[in-house]
Amino acid sequence: MAEFTPIETQEQFDKMIAGRLERAENKIRAEYSDYEAIKESNAKLTADFEALKAENDGSKATIAELNKKISGLETSQLRTRIGLEHNIPLEMISRLAGTTEEEIKADAESMAKFVTSNTHTAPLFNNDPSGDTEKAAYKNLLGGLITK
Repeated sequence: MAEFTPIETQEQFDKMIAGRLERAENKIRAEYSDYEAIKESNAKLTADFEALKAENDGSKATIAELNKKISGLETSQLRTRIGLEHNIPLEMISRLAGTTEEEIKADAESMAKFVTSNTHTAPLFNNDPSGDTEKAAYKNLLGGLITK
């Protein structure tokens, strides 16, 4: 067995551990040899991620806009259907208020009371026969035929 010799100077110490430090450094360099490639790959993936995120945000905005349009069209279709069921003129259907079917129906029922009237007022009858009697007789005959 070799005899132990104590290290007395810094140069001796540096010489003794230089080999060990070189092996450790080589081992670490080998472990992290692909660091630059990974760094470049990470930068590329980060850029791709940001681009896809921006595209996704744009798609979400488009979807929200289209859903809003669909909702508006469905409400318009519902108003039209309910308005026609209650015999409301097409020009007045757009004035129906509400977002749910029940609200629109309630408004249509209240509007239908004002718009559609089933009571017809009979025309005023003229009892004064002016002119000759033959003409008055024909008027009287026609008046009787016209009334329902």
